[in-house]
Amino acid sequence: MPDDLLPLSRLFVALPRWRWRPGMLATNGTDKLRITEDMLGAFEVLGLHWCKDLVPVPDDPATLGAILGLVREARNDPGIHAAPAAEHPVTWWWAYTGKGLGPIGSGPSEPAALYEALEGAP
Repeated sequence: MPDDLLPLSRLFVALPRWRWRPGMLATNGTDKLRITEDMLGAFEVLGLHWCKDLVPVPDDPATLGAILGLVREARNDPGIHAAPAAEHPVTWWWAYTGKGLGPIGSGPSEPAALYEALEGAP
């Protein structure tokens, strides 16, 4: 994971609507592990305090897909998607509703745009 994504990863886990999902890739800054159903059960039993140093790896495809799912669920909109900005396709991303209501998030990367969309969820 690029160093510039680590602060974003920490922001994700601080959101009230954040949840770990099976398939997500997590890191403690040194090691990485893939979240499984069994781990989620342990999180519930043991509490999340024991894994407080884990953050998602948002540029991992499975993790990114799970984050998109969290945004769709939080906003009750299965059509939410992210796309590079037409005017700056390499440097900026937008998250859009599936209901044609304009952008709900933006940022210098797809994970950043989805973070903003999840942060602003009602």
